[in-house]
Amino acid sequence: RDLYSWGAGSSKATNRVEGLVEGLTVRHFMEEAVLVRGGRWTLSSCDIGSSKRVRAVSSVSLRESGVLRLENCTMDSAVHAVSVDANASLVAAKCTFVNTKAAIVTRGGGSVQVDCCCFFQNDAALSLDDLVVGHASGNTVDGSMFGRWIRPVRFRCVGNTYTAPDVDEDEDVSQDLLDHESVAVDDGLGDESDDLILYEGAAREGETQLETTASSSGTGAAGASTEEAAS
Repeated sequence: RDLYSWGAGSSKATNRVEGLVEGLTVRHFMEEAVLVRGGRWTLSSCDIGSSKRVRAVSSVSLRESGVLRLENCTMDSAVHAVSVDANASLVAAKCTFVNTKAAIVTRGGGSVQVDCCCFFQNDAALSLDDLVVGHASGNTVDGSMFGRWIRPVRFRCVGNTYTAPDVDEDEDVSQDLLDHESVAVDDGLGDESDDLILYEGAAREGETQLETTASSSGTGAAGASTEEAAS
């Protein structure tokens, strides 16, 4: 397999990393396609799925104090699309999750915000433990949002569309709740030198753009960008 690693330098200042990965297609099976373990990262218009006809392991692992935003991504055929650790934060917007045991799963807490996403052919959309904070709003679900799991007390679930008959797991509250909701999100600035790792399995297509910026108090910002193309 090929290993793609982007991360911060050794100093505390350069550990304050932000990055963008755009237009990436990855097929994986026995290892995660993406490992985030620090910094603030965005995956935009990426396609991640299994290299075989059965579900792969979790596609994205979000660990330690990592912060990840998914925009317009498609994630298909994995046990979990995203696994979120206790101190990590996930925002997913306008993404599609297909054929998972639970598209998003948490491990001991964390922050999860899911807006305007589509969940198709999943056993459940979300598997969240009691300590999670965040919300799910404006999503389309063709089955169950939580499956056999219970919605956490500090997790809001409103304004979603359920296509299955007699299924509605939203709270009976006003949509205005989300407009005034304040969710504490960790700054995601870890101390690991390798903050984002992409593991490639059978195939990688398309174009990847990575933009990395580092900043520290009293100094300017430094940035770097990398473009890769492979077939």
